[in-house]
Amino acid sequence: MSFALQSFEPLSVGIRRLLGEQLAGALLQLLAQAAPAGEGSDPVEAVHEARKCLKRSRTLLRLMRRALGRAQATTFNATLRAVGQKLSPYRDQQMLLEAVDRLAHQTASSPFAEALSPVQAALRSRSLQQPLPDELLQTILPELRAVAAALDHALVELREAELRSSLRAGLRRMLRRGQRAYFLAYSEPSDEKFHEWRKRVKDVYYTACLLHPTRPQKLADWVDALDQLSEDLGDEHDLGILAKTLHEQPLADAAATALTLQLVARRREDLRITARLGGEVLYQRSARGACRFLTRGLQRKKSKASPFFPKRTAH
Repeated sequence: MSFALQSFEPLSVGIRRLLGEQLAGALLQLLAQAAPAGEGSDPVEAVHEARKCLKRSRTLLRLMRRALGRAQATTFNATLRAVGQKLSPYRDQQMLLEAVDRLAHQTASSPFAEALSPVQAALRSRSLQQPLPDELLQTILPELRAVAAALDHALVELREAELRSSLRAGLRRMLRRGQRAYFLAYSEPSDEKFHEWRKRVKDVYYTACLLHPTRPQKLADWVDALDQLSEDLGDEHDLGILAKTLHEQPLADAAATALTLQLVARRREDLRITARLGGEVLYQRSARGACRFLTRGLQRKKSKASPFFPKRTAH
């Protein structure tokens, strides 16, 4: 499912379409994960995809905050955040296994890499691909359907100029918040501050994907760079959760746990160094300047749009 505006559609149509697609996608993934075993269902992957749909929807809500009204956008966003938090525990075990598998691949040449094997085995034994409980689905599916219907109703009345102004205001706010989060992450490092920066980078990445068709050649490098930066910060975040898990409940003997924590700490430091360079590039422009660059295609698209009917020629 492509998360992007189409070059031929008005912004009002595109925003409604994308929000509808993302919320419908979340619903379909949650219903698919409950399919009987043997029918190709993968509950863990389905929950992961559903959560990504929710995150993209929340980015759209942040962009549309001015148009929808702050109170209404905040209410919708809070509902989707709560749904995502309810789904999070059903993804965490698989996420930890994927994090340690990546670490094993990236540190294969290290003499300490063997220490990861017991941790991998322990996580693999605990990774259960079970569908979500019916009672949870019965709670969150109606919530998602209600949000989807309410949002579609709220957006249908909004004019093109309102949406364009709201998108630009929302993007500027994302970029400013990202700049602050970036500064705090490196001036006062903590897992929480890096996670906050990661969320802000993800918002701008999704927005760049959204806008990419309006200036494909100009925005392609931004999309690629933001994708890599968000991946690096995502890996760093997952390794932080792995480290916290190992401190709270060791998954192997003391020696293997200690060596794994050393490998985790070293890899996290490397990722933070790499991410810092990405942040320097991302924030070298002001929030206003970056927003102007990213959204320039919206105005161009409007001014260069072909008329619906050809002009009559004089006879």
